[in-house]
Amino acid sequence: MVGIYPKEYELNAKIEKPIDDIYRDLDAFTWERLVNEGPDEVLSLVVQPPLKWDGRLVKGILFTYGADYLIDRFPQIQELFRLVVTSRWCSLPWSKHADGIFGLYDNPRRFEWFRSQYPQRNSQVILPFQEADWTNEALIRPIADCEKDVDLICMSRLTSFKNLPFLSSAAAVYKRKYGPLRVLLLNGYRTPFAELAHSEQQILKSMRQANPWFDETFELHEFVEWGQLSKVFSRAKASVMTSLIEGKNRAIHEAMCADLPLLCLADFNRYARGDAALFPEKAGVLAPFDQEQFADAAYHLLNHLPEFKARESYLDGFSGLKHVYRETLASFSGLEPIYREYIQSPDELNHHMFKTYGQKLENYLYGRDPQLWNRVSGDRQHKLMLEYHFGCLVRGPHLGGGQ
Repeated sequence: MVGIYPKEYELNAKIEKPIDDIYRDLDAFTWERLVNEGPDEVLSLVVQPPLKWDGRLVKGILFTYGADYLIDRFPQIQELFRLVVTSRWCSLPWSKHADGIFGLYDNPRRFEWFRSQYPQRNSQVILPFQEADWTNEALIRPIADCEKDVDLICMSRLTSFKNLPFLSSAAAVYKRKYGPLRVLLLNGYRTPFAELAHSEQQILKSMRQANPWFDETFELHEFVEWGQLSKVFSRAKASVMTSLIEGKNRAIHEAMCADLPLLCLADFNRYARGDAALFPEKAGVLAPFDQEQFADAAYHLLNHLPEFKARESYLDGFSGLKHVYRETLASFSGLEPIYREYIQSPDELNHHMFKTYGQKLENYLYGRDPQLWNRVSGDRQHKLMLEYHFGCLVRGPHLGGGQ
């Protein structure tokens, strides 16, 4: 966490500033890992492993929280991968050495401004994604015949920009106008509710003060692993999120994968998004930053559930691993023309994948073999991941490895 945090954007849907100044505000803060920071559990995702193709090494593609940190710590990483970095926020990343940066949404106006402000970084590819798009839709999916015992699920950390007191207040309005509402609040951190920090306890206190029916409205659920998310999501009829500003928000993508329609604020990340859609039209509804109108939108959503096709529309060219994979390779095809062959000749690609790693691409993307180093965290795992890929490129898939 580095820079000047844009606090005024948390509760203000209409910032009265020129758009160029707003972009500067957004980009003045980042959650990426920089070189001059201490050790951290930097997470990286291998989107495409390096391959030998027509007698030469073709670099793979790595999504990461800390490109400059990894390049400084493991210089050899650039021999194997093109690095794409995320800010984990709605800012464009600060990394000067990454090959690509995540721009979150397809916002040409913002990208043009960025190019004009930082011409020395014009070689960096800007992708209209973030790590939230790399959500495994095969792992997170609807579970048939699961009892829908809550109306809404809110997957959220207890932090100020999540605007949870607003959600609690809107739920109270719903109760007065329409009757009972059940909301499952799933903590985004591993900390048990009984051990929350003071600032988090204060947010819970504010939620209670905003809603006289808090205990009968909200069910507090502690952190669950990815493998259990489908079960938890399937308890709900829809998903809700009340931030005005943050990163692209993985919970939105996970909810759509679980086929839950969404209820979000219409002004969420409005300046980072520009005209880009927050989600497909059939995936949910947007509401103003007003408790009563938000409650009305929740009532409409819950009473028109059959009209929404969240998972179907999500995977129909909006996101999903295969879509993001193809678009990422296409974005880098100007630097690496062979990437076009990867897309156009999947059988040939799988031949090279199997020859090098003993796996087809799809198994790699979806993490179907625990021996594959396609998701790594921390210095030790990054070191082992690089050794694994170097070894497979030299000796073939039987070098071993695994996490």
